[in-house]
Amino acid sequence: MKKTALLIGYNVVAVIFLFLLSELAVRLFIPRITTQGTTRAIIADSLYGSTYGLKPQSAGKSHGAPVEVDRYGFRKCGGKIETSRASWLFLGDSVTFGPGVEGDSTFTGIVQAGIDSLNILNPSTSGYHVKNYRDVFTALAIEDRHHLGIERVTIFWCLNDVYTNVPFVEIPGGKIRYLFSDFLSFVKTHSRLYYFLKNLLFDRPKSYYLFDKQFYDRENPEFQHAIDTILEISDSCRERGIWFDLILLPYEFQLRTGDFAPQDLMEEVLTNAGIRIKRPFQTDAEKYPDFKAFFLYGDGIHFSNYGHRRLAEFMIAQLGTQ
Repeated sequence: MKKTALLIGYNVVAVIFLFLLSELAVRLFIPRITTQGTTRAIIADSLYGSTYGLKPQSAGKSHGAPVEVDRYGFRKCGGKIETSRASWLFLGDSVTFGPGVEGDSTFTGIVQAGIDSLNILNPSTSGYHVKNYRDVFTALAIEDRHHLGIERVTIFWCLNDVYTNVPFVEIPGGKIRYLFSDFLSFVKTHSRLYYFLKNLLFDRPKSYYLFDKQFYDRENPEFQHAIDTILEISDSCRERGIWFDLILLPYEFQLRTGDFAPQDLMEEVLTNAGIRIKRPFQTDAEKYPDFKAFFLYGDGIHFSNYGHRRLAEFMIAQLGTQ
């Protein structure tokens, strides 16, 4: 009995040692891998009606990168807001927020550093979808909460913005996250080996794309609702003389395969409705053989420092397009 207990003990110690050694190796040899998670303290409930948002005058981290929020509830990205100049409102989700990337290195921060005629306002945060965009737009542009002279509004459309009524457990990996939420939360915030193994064993970028793609159908009620909400925002901008456009962002799997059917449909429907559409990295995707470097490690949605820089270059080149 004693020998059996010792054998089990040795095996446990060996497994723990191998795990720690593997974790150390991943951290040393693949520094691109970071742990995930965003400090809950930077989120304020019901900041824009029923929609949560970034808590003013807060600070924390997201995927290891520092995050600061200014007194208006915008992520600090590349300079202080000057009330004497007009503003450009960016509406987006976690992709526009920029997890894992310091504020000045996000495309928002780089665009702000590249122009001095406009404030760039970035209230974006994780989990937003089209309904949240409407709530934020209503508070900041229609109600003019902060009196910042918004003259331009851009929605940075991520494919998962289309659905608002899909149960969490139906999203790829949702059932696992629901059943083992506490354990996975701990692993995600402490282990880089977890992300290495996950990327090695699964093609999550493909899974997320194929799941989101199914909603892009003219007859799908989620798609119809999304289009109606975008048109509502566009009409409100037109009534107030605010320039409005929409940027269709790609997933990593799309740059890998050249399948841009959802964006094709969005562009067709919205262009016919008179909305200006821009599509970075898609119409000439073959020019980007380094597309994997555009995204965080093993992540098919969120941009890396390099991806943010390339998107910022695209945005700055489009500034004169009216």
